[in-house]
Amino acid sequence: MNRTTGRHWLALAVMCIAAFGGGVLLRQAGPVGTNLTGRLDLASFVPDPAAAAEGPVDAAVILQVFTDYQCGPCRAGHPAMLAAAARAGDVRIVYRDLPRLGPLSERAARVALAAHAQGLYTPVHNALMRERRQLDAPVLREIVERAGGDWQRVERDIAGDRRIDQRLAANATDAMRLGVPGTPAYLAGPYRVVGMLSEREFARLFQQAREAN
Repeated sequence: MNRTTGRHWLALAVMCIAAFGGGVLLRQAGPVGTNLTGRLDLASFVPDPAAAAEGPVDAAVILQVFTDYQCGPCRAGHPAMLAAAARAGDVRIVYRDLPRLGPLSERAARVALAAHAQGLYTPVHNALMRERRQLDAPVLREIVERAGGDWQRVERDIAGDRRIDQRLAANATDAMRLGVPGTPAYLAGPYRVVGMLSEREFARLFQQAREAN
């Protein structure tokens, strides 16, 4: 390679690195997600007070989370979401189970919602998000009982409590209305996000939601 050609390739490499770095900065500086103001009636997405949730009831930011227990990005991003919410201190997380990855996802979601009737949704949800084994019946029972739940009552509620069906149907309907193609997905104030976020991105999303109030 002659000296002129070498300088040409070096200059091209520097330009590529600069362009990549500029793209990263633009993503970091731009908004997280899509602002749906004026596109949808956002008032119709106010969470049901009876939905599974954690965080201050009077929080400045409501984060609605559409998730599936077999969704890898949902599980990977869960700790970052919790850490960002804990650091913010003014975020209420509302869980919207959206099982789309088959019968095991469906069963796990129903178990979590049945555990909600016993006041145990959060510990069961968090355990399911951490679980690496297949979510079959023995594992689900172990998770419920480890959280202090009554497995027989869970089974009865899954079989007979129509509120579980209604909750899952409402979650699916709202996901469709939001244009959510899969999980994870989030709605914070007017901002819809599809895909996994880092702790820093969650913090920026929460700030956007505060500013939009």
